[in-house]
Amino acid sequence: MNATAQDNERTASTPIELLERQLVAQPDALAVEAVDGTLTWRGLRERTAALAAALADDGVGPGDRVILAWPSSCAWVVSALAAIEAGAIAVPIDHEAPESDLRRVAELVEPRLVLGRPSAPAVFGVEVVASLPTGPPPGGAAPRPRPPSTPALIVTTSGTTGKPKGAVHALSTLARAGEGFAHWLELTAADRVLCCLPLYHVNAIFYSWLGSLAAGAPLIMTERFSASGFWREVERSRATEVNLIGSLLEMLLVRTTAADAAGHRLRVVYSAGASGSAQRRFEQTFGVRVVEGYGLSETPFGCVNGIEERRIGSLGRPRLHPAGSVINEVAIHDPDGNELPPGELGEIAIRNDAMFLEYWRDPESTAAAFRGDWFRTRDLGSRDEDGYFFFHGRLGDVIRRNGVNISPVELEQLLRAARWVDDAAVVGVAHEVIGEEVVAVVVAAAGEDEQAVAAGVLDHARATLKREQVPDRVVVVDELPFTVTGRVQRAKLREWLKTSRT
Repeated sequence: MNATAQDNERTASTPIELLERQLVAQPDALAVEAVDGTLTWRGLRERTAALAAALADDGVGPGDRVILAWPSSCAWVVSALAAIEAGAIAVPIDHEAPESDLRRVAELVEPRLVLGRPSAPAVFGVEVVASLPTGPPPGGAAPRPRPPSTPALIVTTSGTTGKPKGAVHALSTLARAGEGFAHWLELTAADRVLCCLPLYHVNAIFYSWLGSLAAGAPLIMTERFSASGFWREVERSRATEVNLIGSLLEMLLVRTTAADAAGHRLRVVYSAGASGSAQRRFEQTFGVRVVEGYGLSETPFGCVNGIEERRIGSLGRPRLHPAGSVINEVAIHDPDGNELPPGELGEIAIRNDAMFLEYWRDPESTAAAFRGDWFRTRDLGSRDEDGYFFFHGRLGDVIRRNGVNISPVELEQLLRAARWVDDAAVVGVAHEVIGEEVVAVVVAAAGEDEQAVAAGVLDHARATLKREQVPDRVVVVDELPFTVTGRVQRAKLREWLKTSRT
């Protein structure tokens, strides 16, 4: 058992307990570093306590929603911990989001206060605090501790209608997420965690921030990801671990070389949504182990590969907490909720003790998300005989042509492996005869002729795929549309393809 696992057997119930643990163990060690400065664990505890007392003195209390509208910074970390300590519910958002998005979030959570610098502060209709206190208010009393089941965080998710939902998480889930991630990645206080994903992204919240907090490892934050500057930042920060998503792995493979990464000290990259091909190429090019995992806005406990025991191309096996305080089960279900055997495609379903409490003020969506106590992910997946799970796309993304279900993810992984393709997305477009036609949308590699790439994709597909999987059309584009979390915007592609048949 490594040191991290031994530490985590003394499981914490809240993020504040994780912070207190580091205050005792290493008060003067570096805790966070960002564009707005650095904080030791002692400094982080003092700043958190000061802001928590100021919030309480200002009337912020249990259940109040506090918007976090900072870039990735020391101020973000202090604000999140202070809101939690005050008993409020922290709501991280993109501080640069357009006014329409901010307005939807404001209408959803009805905040008591905003901490940070949102792009359109007036839409919230409440006080916006853009500078934090360094000392407690005169006569201010420290907020009392809250039970681990207390709601502490709302993760806003964008629905298909554009109306956001808010997944509410308890204090205990935040602490367990951090302890779990430190265990899965074998993080210790000797590590240095680089966070280049925005801190409204669940990957950055559950794993980078809370993982570093649980391990006692410094969290070094950049305001945004830059492919051209990534390896320089890795070298400057002396990072040993970083979290990425699949599209960023692909971007680094295209835009940087082994020479750019010559000075790095990374021992592991945690990734989500990366193809097996991208993982292998990244490891071969940059000499660092890639660990793939699967989590959601609704639960940080999905699946994860081990650093050594793993199956490249899979999501891994169900995540376990080192102290056994989270019972986590993952299964593949048919449309009626029956568990399917290995090799069969179905919906990925999860049940565990680190699940979101509810969608904020949306009992209908909360009820619809579960079948019994199983959370319905709406993701299509399978598992093998050894218990490793595989992702095959969103249920709504499955293409149905001539009565056959086709997974776009499998096709995309094949196309991305071709040397003359930089990126690829496969979508189904309605067709009056066959149901849906399969359309491959690809980004040609630099210097490649577009017509040759389109023809090559079809030849490659015919030689390697089953007949029903071969694309009906290949469209070459300059770039694919992505969400801020790195997912291809398939709906946008479908709409565009309906009006631009080639």
